[in-house]
Amino acid sequence: MGAAYPTWAPDGKHLLFLGNRSDSLSGEQSIDWWVTSLDDADLTATGALGVTRKEELEGPFLVYPWALLPSAWQPGNGWIVFPARLGDTDNLWRIGLSSHTFKITGTPQRLTSSPVMEDNPSLAILAGGVVRMAFASHAEITDIWSLPLEANSGKVTGAPRQLTRDATADFHPSLSADGRKMVFVSARSGSQQIWIKDLESGSDSILTASRPSKYQPSFSPDSTTVSFAEHEGLRWDIHLAPSAGGASEMICEDCGQATGWSPDGKYIVGNSVAGTLFLVEVASRRRIDLISVRSKGRWFAGGQFSPDGRWMTFLDATRRLEVIAPFEGETPAAESTWITVMAELRQWSPDGAIVYGPSSAGGSDYLWAQRLDRGAKRPIGDPFQMFQSHGARTLYAGAHSSVGRDRIVFTLAERAGSIWMAEWRDR
Repeated sequence: MGAAYPTWAPDGKHLLFLGNRSDSLSGEQSIDWWVTSLDDADLTATGALGVTRKEELEGPFLVYPWALLPSAWQPGNGWIVFPARLGDTDNLWRIGLSSHTFKITGTPQRLTSSPVMEDNPSLAILAGGVVRMAFASHAEITDIWSLPLEANSGKVTGAPRQLTRDATADFHPSLSADGRKMVFVSARSGSQQIWIKDLESGSDSILTASRPSKYQPSFSPDSTTVSFAEHEGLRWDIHLAPSAGGASEMICEDCGQATGWSPDGKYIVGNSVAGTLFLVEVASRRRIDLISVRSKGRWFAGGQFSPDGRWMTFLDATRRLEVIAPFEGETPAAESTWITVMAELRQWSPDGAIVYGPSSAGGSDYLWAQRLDRGAKRPIGDPFQMFQSHGARTLYAGAHSSVGRDRIVFTLAERAGSIWMAEWRDR
């Protein structure tokens, strides 16, 4: 079993944690909040995530957005306090947990209602049954930056430059093949929509307007079309939209995320929320599974084609490594042919001899690069650091980036916050 984010029970004899029972099962079947005794004699699935999923509460994970993090276990009444997102707000919630059966009781209740992000709760019981909770309240602004470089050599040629400036989130940047335009996600219109920036004029234009949140846009090789994922409830649909504007078309219903195009425009590569890597043939709308989590017992994501279309990078999240594999059309490449490099280094240089990306695998959050043999794609030497953020701005490992001939674009986040306290008395 995989386990993370442990929280002590008030009795000091049990732990509550987010756990994945088996990699061979789907996330919905396997991932839950679990309670275990310290001697491992008892292990109980609480059923929490099945209840919170019905309320459409979301957590920090893009792939399993319904996987919430248990944060504090209230003494006495057995409430579990946790952060969750509902709509456009990130607040603190609680849900009852029986101290006898360790099963969820009731439905989630909202504790706070600030428009900024609230998390990291800590609880204490005072005289008279008063509950005191300290928690963090903070605002985070993410913007897109550009770092000038000679992409085929890995040489940085100038200082980073900020491309977007908004009070809301801008993220998931992707460059057009000629490097003149950038497609990205922004919440500036009130919801997560796809925008296009003309990098020569600096002008922005909105591409989508429907209510569901959008993610991971990418230009087609000829820049006439943009692919993206649309997320609503538990569904992840893949859409195409004309880059000049117009209605989008769903090409793969409840498939997952779209992450890149083949250079000839024939295929879109993507991954399901369960970690299956797949292709969508654009002309026929046919889905072809390449690597299944059920057959490998692992989770894969983030596929990107090499510029010549002969190779593909993707993340093996279970092993925390990036895979470089031959692309053999609709036939999966044998695992014996896979080459591994530092996790998240999946963006190709134009000549296919370097892979780039933000990663914490080297111990800090840097933009990294790895030189490759031009033919066999095996790594040459060690990965090297290209950029590290300083001050209040943070470069998140695994955040999406995109490489053009003369730049790499990526997201930096700036966070400011304070500590708050709340009190209440349970009846």
